[in-house]
Amino acid sequence: LSKWGEAGAGAGQLNHPFGVNVDQTGNLYVADGNNHRIQKFTNTGVFLTEWGSFGRGPGQFNVPIDALVDRDGNVYVSDLFNYRIQKFTSTGAFLTQWGGFGSTPGRFTGPLGLALDASGNIWVADTGGNGRIQVFTNTGTFLFTWGKFTHLTSVVLDQAGDVYVASTGD
Repeated sequence: LSKWGEAGAGAGQLNHPFGVNVDQTGNLYVADGNNHRIQKFTNTGVFLTEWGSFGRGPGQFNVPIDALVDRDGNVYVSDLFNYRIQKFTSTGAFLTQWGGFGSTPGRFTGPLGLALDASGNIWVADTGGNGRIQVFTNTGTFLFTWGKFTHLTSVVLDQAGDVYVASTGD
């Protein structure tokens, strides 16, 4: 095991890193929450690139929580206080976004953990008042909602398609 990413705001430094994910080539993507960006590293900790800044526009974040990478190398980011999911290329080029604040299907009160199913759909742990899992296509089309949880934090699917949820208070 190794450790990298000292505290700070410079390239390769981290301020409240939340989610981390690995792509097909072994590169790591880190949701650097309080620096409002995504950072990309090699699996040995060499800094490669970063994208994002504080804000509400495309490619900007207000506390990114998770960075999920699909088999095509696209990166999905749960943008907590902008109440949305953003999709990027592996180099950080903005592709699309979906969500917004609310309780209707497709909207969020707290998007946290992300998971990918065998069909390439994105599962979102939507905490706060919603307390549910929401599922979307990889282009952001809402498919369905699932469950009711008190303090939902993350969701994972195994190879058999079984769903595991982390929730405190349930």
